[in-house]
Amino acid sequence: NMKILKERAYDYSRNPHAADERNYLYYKAILDNPPMYSHNLRRAYIDKFIFDNYTVQIGPEDLIAGTLTESYEITPEKQEVFDRGMLVERTAGAQGGFSVGGTYHRVIDYEKLLSKGIEGIIEEIDAKLVALSYDAPETSGKRAFYQSCKVSLQAVCDFADRYRDKLKEMSGAEKDSARAAELKVMSENFAVVPRKPAKHFYEALQSMWFVQFCLKLLEDVTLTGRLDNYMLPYYEKDIRDGCITKDFAFELICQLFVKHNEIYGTWPASVMVGGV
Repeated sequence: NMKILKERAYDYSRNPHAADERNYLYYKAILDNPPMYSHNLRRAYIDKFIFDNYTVQIGPEDLIAGTLTESYEITPEKQEVFDRGMLVERTAGAQGGFSVGGTYHRVIDYEKLLSKGIEGIIEEIDAKLVALSYDAPETSGKRAFYQSCKVSLQAVCDFADRYRDKLKEMSGAEKDSARAAELKVMSENFAVVPRKPAKHFYEALQSMWFVQFCLKLLEDVTLTGRLDNYMLPYYEKDIRDGCITKDFAFELICQLFVKHNEIYGTWPASVMVGGV
């Protein structure tokens, strides 16, 4: 399986059409989402459009889900949308509300994602919204920021639900009992994460990767960071409780590294293990 996955990662990382679907959805969202009172909100609804429409693809050997589409047909009609969207983006420039706030070369707070889940983070956002003072001049900007975060994060949860449903459907249709069992567990992972806190190593690994994959779809390239630090408690607990074997945990980590090669090619900065 690993040989097949490595070969697929090699092909993915050199696929000139890997970004076609994402780019088409991005430019269609630019055309379909009119200007709003906040650039943050306009961008958030672009995020939502991408997550609501991007193809859910599961490879035959995948144990961790979150993969760029291998091929996507750009028809003449889609090319027209592509070209018009590019024109609008170039004409509007930085004031169009299309850009992400990515800085690259940084790591999001995976510890918070895994311990709270996205629903827990949305609860924090709701508390911030309720606490806003409408006497303060900066309130409008803060409100737009919190609302846009909520739109984007809820869209990630909805995207994960589509993965859950697809995996459940695939498991029911799979003739090979071993693969059907794998797909069932993957579906069960998405019934929990990234919406809710991760309880197990497998869930935590899937949650971290899925959110990183979502950020990649937004052209906001985040990194995995200190994987050994924030994943160790889940691993130790599952080993202690007999929920996972060392061999299966190792297989999942191998797949994770291959997933990085799928979307980052040979760029070596995505994972830190050890060091100071």
